[in-house]
Amino acid sequence: MAADEPVGGGPPTIVPFTALRGLAAAWVVGLHASLVFQRLLPEASAFNRLLRLGGLAVPLFFVLSGYVLWYRYRTALAQRSSRSTVRFFLLRIARVYPVHLATLLATLLVVGHHGWPTDGAHTPESFLANLLLVQSWTPRLHLTWNYPAWSISSEWFVYLLFPLLVAAAGGFTRRSWQLTAVAMAGASAWVYWLGSGLPFEGIVVVVPTFVGGVALAALSRGPSGAQRRSRVPDLCVLLGVLIPYAVADPRVQRAAFLSIFFVLVGALGRHGSRVSAVWSWRPLEALGNASYSLYMTHVLTIALLVRFLPLGKVVAASVTVRVAALFLGAAVIVAVAAACYLTIERPARRALRKMTLGRLQAREALSVPSLGGR
Repeated sequence: MAADEPVGGGPPTIVPFTALRGLAAAWVVGLHASLVFQRLLPEASAFNRLLRLGGLAVPLFFVLSGYVLWYRYRTALAQRSSRSTVRFFLLRIARVYPVHLATLLATLLVVGHHGWPTDGAHTPESFLANLLLVQSWTPRLHLTWNYPAWSISSEWFVYLLFPLLVAAAGGFTRRSWQLTAVAMAGASAWVYWLGSGLPFEGIVVVVPTFVGGVALAALSRGPSGAQRRSRVPDLCVLLGVLIPYAVADPRVQRAAFLSIFFVLVGALGRHGSRVSAVWSWRPLEALGNASYSLYMTHVLTIALLVRFLPLGKVVAASVTVRVAALFLGAAVIVAVAAACYLTIERPARRALRKMTLGRLQAREALSVPSLGGR
């Protein structure tokens, strides 16, 4: 869900993954805006079949996260040194926590404006759990405070396990990784076939998708230098658009999407820039860069728009006015996400990364004996 920049001469960014994160984040926004969309533009209600499946973008984020972390950090963590492990955790915190904290505090301000919350989603205990990023580690998953943050809590769980996974996979052969990828893809499809309400759902949904992404990365030899462009990612997106209209059973829909996600991530990781030009389209890349901020701010932004805009009057207006209102709302959502990215996410990430790497390098220098012997 949260991407990385190359660190210390590490492997280059897989550019199509940035575009994919942008598409996935937009899909989640579509889910949470679908009710408003249906009220404002019932003439286009057919699009809601696709929008209402936007929650499935979350497991796509999990697959991407497993792939990217293995691709970027496996070599360093394979050294099994405490320094590389600490560095990994500090960089993860620098990546996800500033925006999480900012949106959590913003939600607190909005909710607290009407008095201290008394409902089960906004208790002091759940606030503390959100602050510690453990809110989804419970037998029953409950959405609290800034609702999208449940998935960040789930990701934090697998972040903690990732160094152990790297150590355990040290002796894996290519055959082992192939079996792991198939098993995790099947397990992911099965979990989402069963639907919500599973015990420890916040953990159950993330582990197979994340480990499956790791297996895809382990099987990849890096972006291909082939001259021919792959159309597999385009075909995956086309199938994803058609599934809600071709398949009626929600369970089959979810399982089909999970299978497509594994193929899509594997294809983009394998072919790199040798895919359609749309995967390097600048606006989509920009959306992907801000996708984490978009994901974390959009629910609060939509809630405020619904509260303060005269939705009843707009619903009764002409089609032109309603379409304009939709575009205006989308522009506000993107603008808030861009502001969060530019003023919080990017500056905080760079500052914390610089501080983290600087301190670790200083400690490493102090631990090296002087060549002069004194």
